[in-house]
Amino acid sequence: MKQFTSYFFLFIIHFSAKSQSDLWLLPSRFFPTNTEEIEINIFSGNNLEGSKTNFSLDSFDNFKHFGNKARKINDSNIKVVFEENGIHSIIMDRKANINQFNYNSFVSYLEENLLDEIKEKSALKFSTNKVITENRIDYLKMLVQVGSFSDNTYSTPTNQRLEIIPLTNPFGTNTSVSFQIMLDNQTLDGYTVQHITKNSTGKTEISGIHTDKNGIANFTISRGIHLIKVIYMSENQDKSIAEFETLVASLTFGKK
Repeated sequence: MKQFTSYFFLFIIHFSAKSQSDLWLLPSRFFPTNTEEIEINIFSGNNLEGSKTNFSLDSFDNFKHFGNKARKINDSNIKVVFEENGIHSIIMDRKANINQFNYNSFVSYLEENLLDEIKEKSALKFSTNKVITENRIDYLKMLVQVGSFSDNTYSTPTNQRLEIIPLTNPFGTNTSVSFQIMLDNQTLDGYTVQHITKNSTGKTEISGIHTDKNGIANFTISRGIHLIKVIYMSENQDKSIAEFETLVASLTFGKK
């Protein structure tokens, strides 16, 4: 494991009149050579449609590389050379955001993300004129394959609080891949995992499935760009910060 850098924790206040945008990592190439400089982009939007977000030390944290040797070019737009063949993993976390919702936008947010249990509790707990707050942290991960050599880096735990771990090689010949969802190093069962994929023509497809008793969800994988996403929300223990804590994990990779 190679750690590029780490920074301090910061709260960012944001008002949400509608549902939050997702964040995901997208390299300029998922299949570079071992001498090729690639750019790692942070995108913000929904369903693999969005715009680039600038990398800021005030907003992002825990920038790490897992795999064989790699060399970082700079921080401002995150250019990297993966100097050895194999599978490489890049992770980073977006620092905590305190988001505020009115009642209707909060309920819509829960419905869109299939957070039924929280919706049922909030409907009983909150009045329609109450401002509802959440403390949200995003955990981003991407995989690239350099050359034709494959290894098991894809399944290496990175110790993010909420993490998506492929159990089979997403770059391999399998037409389906299993993903295990981990929360604080424990499997997360019965939670919705979303799969967003975009093929070479730009067509986007979205599906979702609940994890089994072992925290595993399985999806069919075809050619294109893939985003696996899971959202975990719970009542926050420290209500002075926010009423809810939301953890969002994303994993991106490509398939030839």
